[in-house]
Amino acid sequence: MKSYEKMVEVNRIRSERMENTAIEVMRKKYESQEQVSIVALVEETGLSRGFFYKNERVRTELRRLQKLQAEMDFTVTRK
Repeated sequence: MKSYEKMVEVNRIRSERMENTAIEVMRKKYESQEQVSIVALVEETGLSRGFFYKNERVRTELRRLQKLQAEMDFTVTRK
């Protein structure tokens, strides 16, 4: 039973680290006025798309930042 409890604890710590990494990258992108998108986050963090959709804490922060960016224009105009 002890090994199971240890495994659960290790997985919880690993999951928290992944959540913190994802949220940190999202906030950095927002602060540097880059578009916060799942595609860009997957490339930068190496986490799966499913992680961003399934993890409640990460998904909430993602939606919050995307709402703040709703009025921003990220299209690139060529001359």
